This record gives sequence, structure tokens and C-alpha cells, in this order.
Amino acid sequence: MGNDNNQDSKNGLISILLLIMLATGTLINPLTSSRPFDSFNRKLPLSDEQKIDARLWQDPIMTTEQFLKNNKETKKNDHRTYHSIANFIGEIEQEISDKTSLKVIVVSIFGSAYSEPVEYRLRYRTAVVSALGSSKYTPQDNEHIRYFNLDTELEPSFNRSVNGVDIKITLPYEWYENNTQSEKILVIWLNEDKIPKGRYRDFIGFLYEESKKIEPKTKGFSFSLIGPTNTSLLVELMNNDPIEKNAQSFRILSAGATISNNVLSEKIKNDIDHTCSNKPEDEKIQCILDERSIVRTIGQDINLVKALLWELEQRGVNRENPIIKRDCKDQLVLVGEQDSLYARSLVDHFYSSLAQRCGGKKGLITNFTYLRGLDGKLPEFDESNKKSQNEKDTQEQKNLLTQLDDASPEHAEGRNQFDYLRRLVDKIEQLDSSDGNRDQIKAIGIIGTDVYDKLLILHA
Repeated sequence: MGNDNNQDSKNGLISILLLIMLATGTLINPLTSSRPFDSFNRKLPLSDEQKIDARLWQDPIMTTEQFLKNNKETKKNDHRTYHSIANFIGEIEQEISDKTSLKVIVVSIFGSAYSEPVEYRLRYRTAVVSALGSSKYTPQDNEHIRYFNLDTELEPSFNRSVNGVDIKITLPYEWYENNTQSEKILVIWLNEDKIPKGRYRDFIGFLYEESKKIEPKTKGFSFSLIGPTNTSLLVELMNNDPIEKNAQSFRILSAGATISNNVLSEKIKNDIDHTCSNKPEDEKIQCILDERSIVRTIGQDINLVKALLWELEQRGVNRENPIIKRDCKDQLVLVGEQDSLYARSLVDHFYSSLAQRCGGKKGLITNFTYLRGLDGKLPEFDESNKKSQNEKDTQEQKNLLTQLDDASPEHAEGRNQFDYLRRLVDKIEQLDSSDGNRDQIKAIGIIGTDVYDKLLILHA
């Protein structure tokens, strides 16, 4: 009888464990692909030299750069030939007719090779393809992406009044059309990191003016810029004359710059726009945006901070009591990315917004900073170098094993900053417990742009 009971208990325990493992995904096999890979097929040349094998989800910037890099290695020189914009306009004209409406969409994105910008570009490509698909536009070629090498030195119309800097840039692009083929969309992927400082507005204006020359040969024409991705380029657009003032066929959709209007107003030149200078401060920024056909499609930093503070209040952090006057005493710790304007701006908003909520009381926030890329990993383009470096690192690890047996797992040498994270955790613990005059820390916020850094900080 006792043995039967024990057996039943074991079976019950096993069943519970199986249910837990099933619920957590432990028993679900990871998805894998059985697609065969043939390295020979990858090397088959295309008849069109300006066409690259690329799926619709691939990163247009990195795919193009990798293709051109492989060409350079194969031919032992940089075989990239640059042309004037007239050649590009000629290629566009071959795709359209007087019965076709043309929409030019320039997608301005980061060009960095680090993992986070690469993921950002993959998401942007998927978003653009999905949005066009939902609007009944299909890719003209779903297996390839084209590119054009542009040199503004060949362009007499390019504005050189700023600093005389010309731009050599590779522009990946692709065509989309609707079912009736009466409308075509040209999507140009712009690596904004390739644009010299202070030339972004001039380059966008140059692309627009040259593209607009096609308008008489089409049924309709429009030009849209999705971008820029960062605040400094948005400020540059606002601190210069409008590319096209209050035009119906031109617009800029700012989907990445989250800077608040009050901070943005501090960066705008006072004499930039006479028609908006006499308006109240809260209306001035919107006036400048409207005149430049800029539409901000993303929330501002200040609104995010207010929402987060409200959420903390609902969870009991510095909550206002309807009977007793608000007595802010709960401490917050912010761990922010030092080399990001986005993170620094959010931290400043936390300081000012919390002080405003708490009647000007200060000292409620303690801010720690870190540098982006805590793991020290850098992008590697050459797989052979990467492999040899990994083998070298493995051998060095074996040689150092006997020396590091008694050391902590996070060493103070090398590119990663894991040892800083450990010291950061120790400081926060000391702040929370050692000072008897301070109140207990109620919340810790991690502010940054790299999700892998955030995961490391949470792990630490």
C-alpha cells in the first residue's frame, strides 16, 4: 500500500514537471531549416552588374556593401564606377510612362555594422515591404535589389556653398508597382552615415530637385523622406531653408528622432524663420515643422518619461495621497548610456519631471552611466580572420586557465566592461543599504539604445 502511494506521488510529480516544461517551452524543439546550401550557386554571376541577389527581408545596406566588397577582392581593386545623377534619372525614366504615377520614397537609416543597427535595418526593410504590401504594392523583382553609385562631384547643380565637400555614395533601390501598373514606387535606401556633417539637407534637396525633373513625363509625382533616424539631422533640416515650402508633393516623415519639442527649440537658431519667430514657444516648433513639410510620427521623450513616472506612481513609488500632501521620499536609480543623446535626454527629463511632481525636491535620482557595447564585441566582415581570431583566443584561454582559477569570472582586461558592471551593482547595493539617512531604492531604470547591453545589465 505504501509503495503504491509512493508510486502515485512520483507519477504525479512527473506529470507536474512535464506540464511545467511544456509551458516554458523546454519540450518544444527549436525551429530549424532543412534547406540545402550549395556554395557554388552563391558564386554564379548575374547578367546585370548592378543587380544583387537579395531576399525582401535582407538588409539592403549591408547586402550591397558585402557584394561590392566581394567584387573588390575578386578583381583585386575597387571596381566601383561612380556616375552622375543624370544616369540614375535615365534608368528611372525607362521604368515609367506618361500614364504612370511615380512615388519616390527615400528611407534614411543607420549604416553602422554593429548588431543593433543591423537588426534595426532588417526591421525597417520588413516594415516598408509589409506597408507597401498592405497597400497592394508588390515588388517588381522579389529576388534582387539594384544599386547606383552616385558622385556629386559630377553635378554642377549640387550646392557646394557650405564647405565644398562632395559625396560619393552607393544607393540601393527597388521598384514596387500596383496591380494595374498605373502607379510605381521607387524605394531608395540611404545610408545617412555616408553623408558628411552639415550636408544632409543639401543631399536630400539635391535628390528631390533631380527626381522632380521626371514629373512632366509622369501622370503624377511625389517625394517622401522617411527619416532621419537621429536628432542632429532633424535639427539640421530645421535650421536650414525648407527644401520645398508647404508642398503637397514633398514631405518628410520623422519616425526616429524622439527629442522633445522644448529641447528641440533650444537647438533652433533664433533667426532661422521670420514667419515663425513671433509665435509662442509651444507653437514655434510646430510652425517650423509645418513649413518644412516635416511630420513627426513618433512620441517625444518627455511624454515617455511622464508615462513611466505615472506607472511608477501606480506601483506605489512616490504615490500621491489624497489626504496627506505628497511626500516624495522613494529613491530612483537610472543606469544610462553615456554616448547617446537619446539616453542623456531621457535622464534629464526624469530629473526635471520628478522634481516638478515633488514640488522641486531634489536628490531623488541617482544616475550611473556606461558606454555602449558592454560585451566588447565588434563587427567582423572577414570570416577567415574571424575564425583564426577565435582559434587564437581559445588557445590563449587554455594557456591562462591555470593563472585564472582563483580570479573572478569578469576580468579587468580586454574590450568588455563586465568588471564595471559588477562594481556598478556593488555601488547600487551600498547606496540602498549603507546610508541610514537615505530611503530605500524603489525602482531602477535602464536607459539605452542597445538591447544586448540592457540584457547584460539586467543579468548583472
